[in-house]
Amino acid sequence: SCSPALASCLRACPGGAPSAVRSACSGARLEVGLARRLLRQGTRGGSSCRRAVSTPAAGADPASRCWSCGAEHAGSFSFFCPAPGCGAAMDADYRGTTHFELLGLTPKFALDLAEVDKAYKDLQRKLHPDRHAQAEERQRERVDAHSARVNEAAATLRSPLLRAGYWMELHGVRVLEEDQRIDDTATMMEVMEVSEEIEEATSQGAIDRLASENDAKVSEIEGQLEACFKKEDWEAGRPLLERLQMLTRLRQRMDEWRPPS
Repeated sequence: SCSPALASCLRACPGGAPSAVRSACSGARLEVGLARRLLRQGTRGGSSCRRAVSTPAAGADPASRCWSCGAEHAGSFSFFCPAPGCGAAMDADYRGTTHFELLGLTPKFALDLAEVDKAYKDLQRKLHPDRHAQAEERQRERVDAHSARVNEAAATLRSPLLRAGYWMELHGVRVLEEDQRIDDTATMMEVMEVSEEIEEATSQGAIDRLASENDAKVSEIEGQLEACFKKEDWEAGRPLLERLQMLTRLRQRMDEWRPPS
């Protein structure tokens, strides 16, 4: 079902009158619940996206000590101890390590998803529980934590919405917070119209058509966001992210649609 904010718009706008949308939706909150849950997807302990993308202070040189051999390693994060003859799984301390670095990808918004998938599969092969089934408990626990973190990183970078929000957070831009509001009347009207089409759909073909149209809109916004990010025009990027959030929610509803019984 749609959000309370959108539901109130629907009740206030039986005829889809723009004036009614303005009065009902001018201060409506974003559907922040969805995006905030997505931005936290896979993060253990309920830590926020802001914590996940924290970066070390300038000049900091993160160091960690291997629990198995005692060797200390400074610099970028490593899943396994690089000391000769060791190879124990390192502690799950990801501070200062972005999702891009974790997957070994160049940090950029416009990603080749095939590269994301390849990096993900390569890492998950190394972290597969069967490869560590005979290891001691501490090793298995760390491998499990690393696998969960890789899942989170890949899920974030595969999703246009999550990747855009994450990219802006990495650059210190506050996005999709509770006190941010959407004032885009055109988008709200569009969401209402598509929501009605989803509700009235009687065949998978109708949903597939809506999904194809929605995917084309998402691709267009990705291109617009990329242009904004290259110029570091965060204010211009914010409403695009809000629109992308709405389209993502619509796509989820399409995926969940089932024929009427």
